[in-house]
Amino acid sequence: MKKNLSCIALLCISAVTVVGELNPDNRYTVIFEHTVVEANPLWVPENFEPKTLDLSSITVHVLRVADLDGADDSSEELASKDLVNGKAIVEGELSKPTAALILVKSNEEILLSTRTVIKPRDVISIAILDHQGPYPSDQLALVGSSSQVTDSRKKFTILGNFSTVDTDLSLTTARAVRQGEYDGNVDYGTVLLSDGCFQIEGEVAEPTVVYVKLNTGMEGSGYFGWTFVVVEPGSVIRIAPITPERVWSRGTLLSSAGVGKHVQLVESWRRSQRYRNLLDAFALALEELDQEKAARQSRAESGESGTDSPIEESEIYKHKEELANRVFTFGHEAIDRIARTSNDPVDVLLALEMGAFRYGPDSLPIFEKLERSLDEDIVARRVTPAKDALIARLQAAANRHSLVSGEKAPDFTLPDLSGERVSLNEVVDGNELVLIDFWASWCGPCIAEMPDLKQVYKEFGPDGFEVITVSIDDSFDDWEETSTQLQLPWKNVADIGGFHSTTPTAYGVLYLPKKYLIDDKGLITHVDPSTDQLQELLEARYGATNSGD
Repeated sequence: MKKNLSCIALLCISAVTVVGELNPDNRYTVIFEHTVVEANPLWVPENFEPKTLDLSSITVHVLRVADLDGADDSSEELASKDLVNGKAIVEGELSKPTAALILVKSNEEILLSTRTVIKPRDVISIAILDHQGPYPSDQLALVGSSSQVTDSRKKFTILGNFSTVDTDLSLTTARAVRQGEYDGNVDYGTVLLSDGCFQIEGEVAEPTVVYVKLNTGMEGSGYFGWTFVVVEPGSVIRIAPITPERVWSRGTLLSSAGVGKHVQLVESWRRSQRYRNLLDAFALALEELDQEKAARQSRAESGESGTDSPIEESEIYKHKEELANRVFTFGHEAIDRIARTSNDPVDVLLALEMGAFRYGPDSLPIFEKLERSLDEDIVARRVTPAKDALIARLQAAANRHSLVSGEKAPDFTLPDLSGERVSLNEVVDGNELVLIDFWASWCGPCIAEMPDLKQVYKEFGPDGFEVITVSIDDSFDDWEETSTQLQLPWKNVADIGGFHSTTPTAYGVLYLPKKYLIDDKGLITHVDPSTDQLQELLEARYGATNSGD
């Protein structure tokens, strides 16, 4: 009960009044605190060295900005402070709600940033999450709640209550991001849960799909859950685990609004008896799997492990995976049905943005139909970009199948962080082997591999082995920030714009990481070699070295 009361109290945090020399009616306070997030050792590469932030050089800044989407880059610094003993308190006065950019700097270099709205009388807490593992990157997270609302007529609210989950959620963050193909991504903020709860407020002018994700620490090492929600002006979406104790079926969470398009597109099938029956069956399979694991552990400790049959355990896993796939498929079939049969073209568009037909070729004729049935404005903003992205994805799939060993790697010329343009052909000239490594700042497996790849590069770079990493981040800032943290020693270029940009499409990049090893003639020798395989290939060619010792 105490945790649930804390969730209610969270919604009132902005009403706290601080008394002091500043006008209490206009005063705002922003509290920063540095927090170290330890990595799960099972997910840390062998040679990875954690890099902790140098707190002695860090300053925090609050800037007034013209808007929250960054379209107008003008700003005015309102206040700043040095971080002392991992903490800082920034105070000032505002006469009205103000769009703000929050920065964490080290010697004037921007390390982290986030955007929010600050109102008179606000007391806002911000966590500087210093991740010790290779992923995720360090984060700025507002504690408990985040608001990006300046126009209350467009406001939506997402409320999460995970206080019943029997897991330590003290370092769990919730993030909400607009879904769909738009001219520019909208991130509604990252929030560190407070007593298992969070609140995210944002603005929309029309029904919009938002992807909400929860995770603890490094992806895959802690609590993880996700869901799509459909928000509209005035909507309130409540998110919770499907059962009180744990996350089910590939992280799916329960989301409810009670009214609006979210009910039609999400609640209508997630609350069906058939779906609930599938979840119950899946829960039972997980319980049986847990019991079997506990029994095997007990037998192993007592020296009876030789009596176990690996086939039996395999069958339990297969049954669990089969049920997980059925739960997953049920949701996709429901969304597919809406996209195929709804008489409301907006519902059809929302279903497509939630992944109807797995973003595959069956979506193409429906996008073309929407181009003829929706208003020109929404077609230009949401339909045509999504259709073009689908076409690029289909082309990438075709290219992926044609780029095999012995084929010529497509040339490209892309900028590095300094703006200098780098040609693949120029990199190939003078090197015997070149690894083309596609990655992004948000790709955990990509970042986890970097330390080992740096070691391989250190050993064989002098012999004629070169690396060129190609970021497909959505923004220059994300690419620059993570590249700086990783200190990449090789050619590092970017084709900003995601999977549908020219270079990843030409190389058939449908997932990350994606790699091609090419020779001095630009011919592909290996596709997607692991770091261990790369080490073996290079040792076979150049012999073992001791340069990494």
